[in-house]
Amino acid sequence: MKKNCGFSFIRLIIAIFMFGVVSINYSDCQAANWVWVTSTDEVTIEIDTTSVKKVNYTLAGTNAVCWYKFTNLDKTYSLHHMAFRVNNNNPESTIFETYVYDADGRSEGYAGHPEPYSHEYKSIIPDSVGEILFETVMDFFKK
Repeated sequence: MKKNCGFSFIRLIIAIFMFGVVSINYSDCQAANWVWVTSTDEVTIEIDTTSVKKVNYTLAGTNAVCWYKFTNLDKTYSLHHMAFRVNNNNPESTIFETYVYDADGRSEGYAGHPEPYSHEYKSIIPDSVGEILFETVMDFFKK
């Protein structure tokens, strides 16, 4: 009888552990919600509205962070994890992760690191696509 109680206790611990793992990862498993932002002659840009977050980074301060999808005319595309901030009244952005895909959705590469570094930010040029991306993420960030 004692062996069965020990076995049941181990099964209970494993079940609790598995429930915890599923619960922790559930928020990361939500489906992307791609919303059109802008298009040029060469690329269409969309934002994943479920990815917009306020994040405080150790080296880069407070940022609005999101994923943007850039789809080319040949249907190849790339996903860019971007961070936006205002530094001394100057809007700035950086891409700190990029995944590249072929037209069939197969991964072709990755470049980046888990969080942005302060020296990587670039000033956003007024009346540019960069300004549109900044304004878009800030609009969703405020919602």
